[in-house]
Amino acid sequence: MGNLDEEFVKTVKKIKKLLKTRLSCLLPLVLIPEYCTDFYRYVRFSGMINRSGNREQLIGKIIQDYHVIEKGLTMPNARQGFGKERLLALVRNLIIHIDLFGMEDEQVVHGVGVVQEYWDKHEHMRSEFGEKIEVQINRLKEISAGVTKTEQREESAETYFELKSGDFLEFAKSRKSVRNYSGEMVPLTKLHKAIEIATHAPSSCNKQGTRVHVYSEREQIDKILSVQTGNRGFGHLANRILVVTGDLSSAHNVYERNQVFVDGGMFAMNLLYGLHSEGLVACPLNCYLPYSKERRLREFCELPDSEMLVVIISCGYAPEDFQVALSHRYPVSSIATFHGENGEILNSDNL
Repeated sequence: MGNLDEEFVKTVKKIKKLLKTRLSCLLPLVLIPEYCTDFYRYVRFSGMINRSGNREQLIGKIIQDYHVIEKGLTMPNARQGFGKERLLALVRNLIIHIDLFGMEDEQVVHGVGVVQEYWDKHEHMRSEFGEKIEVQINRLKEISAGVTKTEQREESAETYFELKSGDFLEFAKSRKSVRNYSGEMVPLTKLHKAIEIATHAPSSCNKQGTRVHVYSEREQIDKILSVQTGNRGFGHLANRILVVTGDLSSAHNVYERNQVFVDGGMFAMNLLYGLHSEGLVACPLNCYLPYSKERRLREFCELPDSEMLVVIISCGYAPEDFQVALSHRYPVSSIATFHGENGEILNSDNL
């Protein structure tokens, strides 16, 4: 009887092993409904498909467009007349928002100020923009009376890092994306220290799947940045760039499919703080690219196939004088919801 029991147990184990092997082949199919949900949610709520009258989408476009204009205004050698189409899109969306929702949102007010700053700095060549833009800007001025133009921040290498050893809030507020570098070569030891600081960022289950690739060869840097088109006008000034990636090998189930981006984002922010603490200025550059460009970027970066691109960071020493985009931030009261001990919603201004 004992032998029969042993044989039965062995048979059950074999069946379990066989089922496990067969089912593991089907496991990736579980991703299909998850990706379908991702697809549905993105199409429904993102600004990819324009929905007239959607305030949140409109604000997102306004912020994106005014930030592009701000970046152009702070370039080391700003090209006169840059971004005409972007300016026109910004003006149109500002007019639409003001007509539909008014000017209560501070990002709208800031956007109007950026338009005025741009228009003021191009006073000598306004006739070259054409009547279309001028008519729209005059219309915007009429419905936004009282808004003053912005002025991008003037900085110096001497004052920019004054708060890097002080209170953390002040330290964090003092770090800005800088798109101008002196040309002085950054020692790799400084980058090593900044990366060491970044390694203390949290990661899912402490799996630490984030990777950093540091590039110094001019030709390779130029190739990498030629694919990432958001560095026009300043990328050539960076003599070191860092590419942050997330290794998919650290993800072990369906629900961790986006975890490398979450972990990589936290790591990248710590890395930016690390660079700031080392007296370096830096600018994160996005990596959302069509597959054809991503493939070229991977080739230029010599990345393993298992690593997903998270962000590129250009960095360097600050020049003697430079400008920083204002990039207006919402106050905490606009982005945070505080739930009290009894479930009530609290006013964040009166905590």
